Amino acid sequence: PVPLPAPVFATATATVDAAGRLSADSFVSVGDRRARVPLTTDAAGVLAPARLASALAELGFTPVTRWATGEEPNTVTCQVR
Repeated sequence: PVPLPAPVFATATATVDAAGRLSADSFVSVGDRRARVPLTTDAAGVLAPARLASALAELGFTPVTRWATGEEPNTVTCQVR
């Protein structure tokens, strides 16, 4: 049998404030695509993971790892597909 190819993931980056929180100016980018992080979501209100997932969905992605502190200042990153 032929093995299945490994899944291909991309890295998403979100901007956060100096305390590591999402703000009204936060956005998510994957490659050259970018979406504003909403201030709230219908399903989960102001919870950060839901807000980040909503912005990723706008770009056509879903998270596959937890968000972690990014290498660049004031960013968090996760793997997406």
